[in-house]
Amino acid sequence: MYNLKVIENKGERVLTTEQLAQVYGVEEVRIRQGFSRNQERFEEGKHYYRLIGEELKEFKAKYLKDTNLKFVSELLLWTERGANRHCKILDTDKAWEQFDNLEETYFKVKEQIQVPNLSIEDMFIQQLKEQKLLKNRVGTIEYKLDSLEISPFQRKQLMNLRNKRVIELLGGKKSEAYKDSSFRSKVYADLSRQFNRYFDIPGYEWTPKNRFEEAQRLIRGYNLSMELNLELDNINRQIAM
Repeated sequence: MYNLKVIENKGERVLTTEQLAQVYGVEEVRIRQGFSRNQERFEEGKHYYRLIGEELKEFKAKYLKDTNLKFVSELLLWTERGANRHCKILDTDKAWEQFDNLEETYFKVKEQIQVPNLSIEDMFIQQLKEQKLLKNRVGTIEYKLDSLEISPFQRKQLMNLRNKRVIELLGGKKSEAYKDSSFRSKVYADLSRQFNRYFDIPGYEWTPKNRFEEAQRLIRGYNLSMELNLELDNINRQIAM
């Protein structure tokens, strides 16, 4: 991790676009492009804050006096959820690794838990109330659970399944087709393109949780296109010659 300057807004730790790009190891333009192309996936006040006018002026005076950002007329600050969104859009091993580091270091806030001075009877009554409230809320949010995106672990499962399928189609890791990095990349790109088009998503990590098994079946059933099959045949014929 980089030695990030801690920045807060509305009592929440945030990152500038410059900081986020530095952490993920990309140019700032990649962060801006990711936001521009996926604005519908970002919610102001949840994934980012937009500062202008007097609010920006006060923020500059506190944090940006000695940086190039002191001259900007508008500033976006990314929350932990916003950083997570950008990680998913970039979808690189470095971005995933660095987001895990951000979670464990920069965004981790220790909370002091206040234990109320209640009798055992009062605590029991309070617990019953909370359980009843939770039960009532479950009915209103349960339908949303199936539409959540897959977990990082499930994403890794899809990646492993994808790698296994590509290796099978190319004849194993020791095959000339697999060793041909250019051809191998084409196959990976074609599989990803078909997968994303099928689910209408920008990447594997956006796969709906309730369609995880369907996603696994899709990857297992993937086959090379006619064009890629012809290229594979050419590679195999050259070996035979």
